[in-house]
Amino acid sequence: KKRHNGFEYPRSVNQIVVAAIYTWTFASQALFIAVCAYGNWKIGLIVVHGALGLAILLLWTYCTYVDPECLVTDKPIPICTNLLGQRVERTNLFCSICCKRVYGMDHHCVFLNNCIGSRNY
Repeated sequence: KKRHNGFEYPRSVNQIVVAAIYTWTFASQALFIAVCAYGNWKIGLIVVHGALGLAILLLWTYCTYVDPECLVTDKPIPICTNLLGQRVERTNLFCSICCKRVYGMDHHCVFLNNCIGSRNY
């Protein structure tokens, strides 16, 4: 069955483990800040910690949710140049785990349970 994003089944065990570790780490750090910080630093640390934690959660959710599949197959493949000036073609690769073609595919990430391509790199 073709999957559209990383939240669809079958889920990866690594994806669940990473979400659990992130939740535990974020909660334990917040508890540590709440107990050990003092004075004016306490509120600032809690705000910064919360903002960074929310940003990480939103970026992880976006990269997991976006569908990196090639929607238009007639589109010409852009030619890029590397540091040596050589021409490098970006290709569409097929992911056997997700059963789809991904433009600019780098790899299939087991922690996001999604392909990493040009749309979510």
